[in-house]
Amino acid sequence: MNRFRLRAAAILLAGLGLSLVVYVRARMATGAEDYQLEETKRYLRDLAMYGGTANVLATEIRHWFASLWQGVNLAYTLAVLTVVAAGAYLYIAPRAPRKPPR
Repeated sequence: MNRFRLRAAAILLAGLGLSLVVYVRARMATGAEDYQLEETKRYLRDLAMYGGTANVLATEIRHWFASLWQGVNLAYTLAVLTVVAAGAYLYIAPRAPRKPPR
C-alpha cells in the first residue's frame, strides 16, 4: 500500500469514526421537539403573501441546509464529506508536482 492510499485510509478512518461518535451521541440525546413557528400554516401563508412562492422556497431551503448540521443529519453529513475528502485526496495528491530533494 503506497503512502497516498495509507493517508486516504487514515482520513476515512478518522472521519467515519467521528461521524459514528456523533451519530451515537445524537441517538442517545432525547429532546422534545419544540414548537416551530416556521412550520405553522399561518406563517407559511404570511411568507407567501409578503414574499411570494420564492420566499417560501428560500425559507424551506435555508431550514433544510441548517438541519444538515444538527443531530443524526450531522453524522451523515460528516460521513459524506469524509468520503469526498478522502477521494479527492486520493485523486489529487499523486498528481501534484513534487519538489526535488535538496
